[in-house]
Amino acid sequence: MAEVLWDDLLAAYEDSGVSLCPVSTHDVKVVQAEYGETSTGRSQFVVQYEVLTGPHAGRKVKHWMTIVKEYPGLVGQWFKQMEAMGLPKTYFQAKPSNAQVCADLMGRICRIEVGRRKKRGGDEETEDISKVLPAADGMAVTSTFPTAAAVGAADPYAPPVPF
Repeated sequence: MAEVLWDDLLAAYEDSGVSLCPVSTHDVKVVQAEYGETSTGRSQFVVQYEVLTGPHAGRKVKHWMTIVKEYPGLVGQWFKQMEAMGLPKTYFQAKPSNAQVCADLMGRICRIEVGRRKKRGGDEETEDISKVLPAADGMAVTSTFPTAAAVGAADPYAPPVPF
């Protein structure tokens, strides 16, 4: 019987995302974005980021962005996070579909602050994205939006023109 290759097994464990992303600020890219609803019927975007730089490059981290209309402060935080990913309020004034928001988030570069929190109903810790910040200087921001001149608007963040 062959010996277990512990180094390979530990590397696979680290790559699986089972271990927690270190507490720090990370440069990330959106690699997956999905829309759904919580068990209580609230709208929620689930964004998966991939760490771009440093020793943890390639690590993936998920962020559940729930829209809680009853709390204006949380709504404001949600819009600030979207703006940090390149989708400002003017984008949402065009009333994009949830699928379009998810598509337009793909490839966006930003920074996230990863912390820790206790999982509900237990003592086990999990990752907590405490902040979503604009991309660091020198990091390219992917944009699929037409330029302001192309849509005839003064806003450089004009959303796509519907067909």
